[in-house]
Amino acid sequence: MQENSQTWLKVYLLSLAVLLLPLIGVQSVFCATSAEAQQWLDAQNAYRSTHGVSPLTWSDTLAASAQAWADTCPSGHSGSGYGENIAWASYVMDPAQVVTLWYDEEPLYDYDNPGWNPAAGHFTQVVWKNTTEVGCGITTGCNTGWPNAWVCQYNPHGNVIGQFADNVFPKTSHYTVTYEGNGNTGGKPPTDSATYLQGETITVKGNTGNLTLTGSTFVGWNTASDGSGTDYLVGNTSTMWAANVTLNAQWTEYSPWILFMPTLVKPKQ
Repeated sequence: MQENSQTWLKVYLLSLAVLLLPLIGVQSVFCATSAEAQQWLDAQNAYRSTHGVSPLTWSDTLAASAQAWADTCPSGHSGSGYGENIAWASYVMDPAQVVTLWYDEEPLYDYDNPGWNPAAGHFTQVVWKNTTEVGCGITTGCNTGWPNAWVCQYNPHGNVIGQFADNVFPKTSHYTVTYEGNGNTGGKPPTDSATYLQGETITVKGNTGNLTLTGSTFVGWNTASDGSGTDYLVGNTSTMWAANVTLNAQWTEYSPWILFMPTLVKPKQ
């Protein structure tokens, strides 16, 4: 248990060992709105992406179970058999704030010695690779000392002893691809709003913005503006570099062709 005397916040860590317990019966009532469910997903999936693992999907079954447990104004974990993160506070937080509270344990986790750390148990559950579903609930007005409680349950559960090295990964860096017109006199370079992990496959964009350069023809892209880098043709695929990259339009000058037509002169009669 952690206690912050300045913000009057309690957070209970996930249990040391995960046991495969029979799942408790849950009500079919689901209290979170679709907007609230999306907030929970967005907050947790943003952190999961940072660690290179797949996004979670929302489970109404888990949400009903989490809400039912939250409604009891719990003082500990439910023993549901699902993974579970809980937070208590004397003030109201939105889902992003709750998830950030859990994720902020990340510096306490030792990637060089992967394993259970009770000081980082919330973090490891949030980013656990094999977990695919989440559902969350909230209750207010408890008279147990902490009026607000938040519960998220996860399936499959995380924090499994002996599986940390295969499920909790360091942060990964995301990189961008930028296209430059390289002196163009018309049109716009294409934009790529995606971010890529190192080694991820990218497809080189075409001249979708109708770039033009007076007296020249667009022929492709190069990592250097003067063409001394690596050439990439439209539609080429490559693996993402370990850095942001700029692809510069390449131009070939052309000379206008002049066609001379012979003059036909009729002989005099």
